[in-house]
Amino acid sequence: MAETIITAILGSGGVVSIFFFFFRRWIEKVLDEHEEKRKSMHEYQVKRDELEDKKSHCYGRMFFWLYKAIVTNQHNGDLERAFEELQKVEEEIKSFDRRKLAELRND
Repeated sequence: MAETIITAILGSGGVVSIFFFFFRRWIEKVLDEHEEKRKSMHEYQVKRDELEDKKSHCYGRMFFWLYKAIVTNQHNGDLERAFEELQKVEEEIKSFDRRKLAELRND
């Protein structure tokens, strides 16, 4: 009797289908984790690119005011404000990178 039941289960592919069911669930879990990490890195890269664009703009404004101060031999504080804005953006980038690094270390 037991032999008939075992033969029926093995012969019908029941064990194999159970194995593939759990194997498929494991593969889906791994793929979902990978997709989540990929999305997170994409969001990080988009934000990082925005900050780099902002930094480039600050450098441009700083060089503009520096050039104007050299050519006209006068300035009204615009160069200092541009430099302060550049420092703020660089600090924002550092802070953003530190937060992302801390997240990656926790994963």
